Amino acid sequence: MGSGVPPSYQDELNRLLVQYREAMEADPQDAQTLVDMATVLLKLERTDEAMRSLRRAAWVCFNRANYEEAVAICGRVFRLRPVDSESQQLVEEIRRAELLDPTALEEAMSRGRARRVSDGQPVVVLSREVDATTPAWDETLERALPPDEVAPTDNSPHLRQLRQQLLGGKPPWELDTLPLSSAQHQVAEDLEPQDPHDPDADGPTLPQSDPGLDLPIPDEIVNQVPRRWYPAGSMILEERTRCRALMLLEQGRVTVTKADIELMVLSPGDFIGELAVLGDGRAHAGYRAVDDCTLLMFEDESLRQVLQLPRSSTAIRKSYRDRLQQMLVAVSPLLSALPATDARQLLRRCRPMRLEDGQVLVREGDAPVGVFFVMLGRLVVTEGARVLEQLGDGDHVGELAVLRDTPSQQTVTAHGFCQLVQLQPSDLIQFAAQNAKLGALLQQHAARRERRYQAMRES
Repeated sequence: MGSGVPPSYQDELNRLLVQYREAMEADPQDAQTLVDMATVLLKLERTDEAMRSLRRAAWVCFNRANYEEAVAICGRVFRLRPVDSESQQLVEEIRRAELLDPTALEEAMSRGRARRVSDGQPVVVLSREVDATTPAWDETLERALPPDEVAPTDNSPHLRQLRQQLLGGKPPWELDTLPLSSAQHQVAEDLEPQDPHDPDADGPTLPQSDPGLDLPIPDEIVNQVPRRWYPAGSMILEERTRCRALMLLEQGRVTVTKADIELMVLSPGDFIGELAVLGDGRAHAGYRAVDDCTLLMFEDESLRQVLQLPRSSTAIRKSYRDRLQQMLVAVSPLLSALPATDARQLLRRCRPMRLEDGQVLVREGDAPVGVFFVMLGRLVVTEGARVLEQLGDGDHVGELAVLRDTPSQQTVTAHGFCQLVQLQPSDLIQFAAQNAKLGALLQQHAARRERRYQAMRES
């Protein structure tokens, strides 16, 4: 296949497509299944069929009065084919009937256009997360959520204590220099299930760990914690859901996705849930089983025991750091547009920062202090009493003041726990001067943000 998907994956994709078609026969109005089916069709380079599936999903959402999602799906169609009469007809019908105000319509369209499928990576199972609160990963403004709609963050003393216990006030990057992990693991070419369970048995028998597997946690703790079994294809942890447990993959493989972007495939010995435990209590990536998997579950006392051990503490911090770097490079509209070597050079100049709920990152009138990239969490940008925008994973802020060389006109505050990296003004200017693409992108983003802010001031 032109996309580079190994031939063995084509059969797996086709099997997955059969399952989606069977699901559609049971419920022809399942918009989410239609969108998922389109994603698989794109992987198989069957673009026309994928377009039909997306159009159908958009009309299903329209008929159910879910106009924002209908427009967002049309945006995905336009990303594949900029001129599509049927999708344009639906959008114009919503516009003419004023079913959405112009701002919400344009934001939904931009959010849809921002969603993409990385066809160059041989990962079969993709995220099912397509909802109106998923952040956009380009320069567009996320839907302005009223305060009571903002996804709550878990900033409990429990999480703060765990973060302090593990990180000790020091950034995870102090483990070593800041390399940009490519992929922790390569996807095996064969997706045949490993050691399938006896179908005649009463239930799955949990397989034991490979005796040669060097887990970063002592056997005396491993043998005391519960194991959970997940069949191949099942969702282990959905993006944006709450998670209070640290999981260790004992057997099988798990895909990690952010929006529609596949980041890596985990293998035995890798962690799941460290972003939530050390972050804001929510998963910031989706995890799905590729094979039949067993996971060790560490909660409460067992989790505290693990965090007190130097070896496991180091492994968890490294996993946290590497996962955040991969997510940022994949979803940042600036970093994802750069060659890997340039993104690596830029990240090495960044300084990690952590903010708790309510902490101010930048105040109105502050001198330019650089560009901040959101690795995990949410920032709120205000001007006086006006909320201008909310920034999520992968977004950046601060380029306006740096490029214009003027004090900040906005205040930026953490909404819940945030993990950031900061690029100093001198480094930003130096990189922009050496990399014409980065310089052009920065200017475009700054100009768009400036226009949006000015339009909100005049409204």
